[in-house]
Amino acid sequence: MASTGEVACFGDDLEEAFLKGFIAVGGKLPKKNILLSVGRTEDKLDMLPTAKKLVQMGYNLFATKNTSEFLNQYGIKNTMLHKVSVKKTPNIAGHLDDRKIDMAIVIPTSYAQEEESDGYFIRRKAIDRGVPLITNVQVAKTLIRSIEKYSVDDLRIKDWGEYRN
Repeated sequence: MASTGEVACFGDDLEEAFLKGFIAVGGKLPKKNILLSVGRTEDKLDMLPTAKKLVQMGYNLFATKNTSEFLNQYGIKNTMLHKVSVKKTPNIAGHLDDRKIDMAIVIPTSYAQEEESDGYFIRRKAIDRGVPLITNVQVAKTLIRSIEKYSVDDLRIKDWGEYRN
């Protein structure tokens, strides 16, 4: 299951409606630190402009080893964290436990069931710690575009008739 519910929100554009929907389902916007763990190379390439944008917006990026190495190849500043199964520090588990991560963007290599993978444990720990978790490239890209364009204070409640057609 990739979703736990649905919500409909209106906005003057996709980003405003998306951000309202994200907040409406209890999503918390990242303040400072974002974890990136992206499995497939195609997804890493797709997320590259978004990762650059996050750094430009002032976020600190933390990444798993392979994602960190990929970001470093493109000059994107990040801090490498060891996966949950690696008993070294700095470790993703410790950062999540210590509330040092505000949002986790963890894009799996495969959406098939992964019972005991590192990705599964990262996702599980993020959820257990109340850290917003994004597991889809398009959702991650849309959310970042939305928070670049709007702050929570920019979001307005309007009458139905006030929205453009």
